[in-house]
Amino acid sequence: MTLIRTNTRIGQQKLGDALFKGDIVVFSIPEVLSPFIHHTRSLIERDFQLQDPEHAHNYLDVKTYLARAELAKKRFENDDKAKRLFFRALSHCGIREDTNYYDRLVLRIVPCEAEYDNGRQASVKHHRDTWGSNIDCQINWWLPIYPLTKGRSIAIYPEYWQQKVNNTTSSWSFSQYLEEKNATPDEEKIHYPSAPQALEGIDENASYTPEIQPGDILSFSSAHLHGSKTNQTSKFRFSVEIRTVAMSDLYNKKGAPNIDNALQTPMYQWFKRIKDDEKLVFEPK
Repeated sequence: MTLIRTNTRIGQQKLGDALFKGDIVVFSIPEVLSPFIHHTRSLIERDFQLQDPEHAHNYLDVKTYLARAELAKKRFENDDKAKRLFFRALSHCGIREDTNYYDRLVLRIVPCEAEYDNGRQASVKHHRDTWGSNIDCQINWWLPIYPLTKGRSIAIYPEYWQQKVNNTTSSWSFSQYLEEKNATPDEEKIHYPSAPQALEGIDENASYTPEIQPGDILSFSSAHLHGSKTNQTSKFRFSVEIRTVAMSDLYNKKGAPNIDNALQTPMYQWFKRIKDDEKLVFEPK
C-alpha cells in the first residue's frame, strides 16, 4: 500500500488505477471543505441541542443521546445543502457529477463510552464494503467533522488486501436486513448486520489508523478490510462517509480484486447519479 497525499485534483482513471491496486489517497482541501464542515457542525449541534456534542456523554443520558443521534443522522442524510457542499468537494478531487453515482451521505458517530455505543449508531465491525454491494469498482470516501486523533479514527487493514478473510457473504441477505430494520424501533440496535461481517479474528497490529483532520478526505477502495476503531479517547467521533461508483469503471471492468466475496448479485440499485439522483442501471456485457 502506498499513501498518497495531495491538494490537487486526480483524474478518474488515475485515481482508479491507484485505489484498485490498494493505495490510499488523502485529499487535503481545507478551503474547499470548510463550508461543508461548518454546515455539518451546525446541523449536529442543532439536533444534539449542545454546543459541545463531542462530550455528549457528559450532558445526555443514553436514551436521550440515542434519540438525538438518530435524529441527527436522518436529518443529515436528507439535507440537500450538505449534499451540495460535499459533492462540490468531490468534484475538486476529480469526481464528475454526470458520470459518478453515490449511495448515501452518512453521518457516523462512535462514542467513547460503551453504554452509548448502541442503537443504529453503533460502531461497525471488520468488513469490506464490497462484501455488501458486490461492486468491485466501488470507492469509499471518509472524513472527520471535528479534530481527530489516532485513538478515535477509522482502522484499515492493508495486509488483508490480498488475504482471504472468512466471512458471511454466502449467507447474508439484504432483504432480511431490511425486514429486521423495519421491525426495529429507531433507538434500538438492529441485530441483523447491515452488511456481511468477518468470521475470524483480525490482527489489530496490521491496521492503518489515519490521523487526518477536518479539511481532509480519505479515499480508498471499498475492497479494503476496515472498521470502526474502538474509541480510546474522552470524546465522541463524528465522521461522514459515502461510496461512489464511476460508470467508466463499470464499462471498462476496472476494480479491486475479489478474493473472498461469495455474493452473486451486484447492488446497482443502491446508487444514484450525483448530478440528478437518477438510479444506476447497468447491464454487464
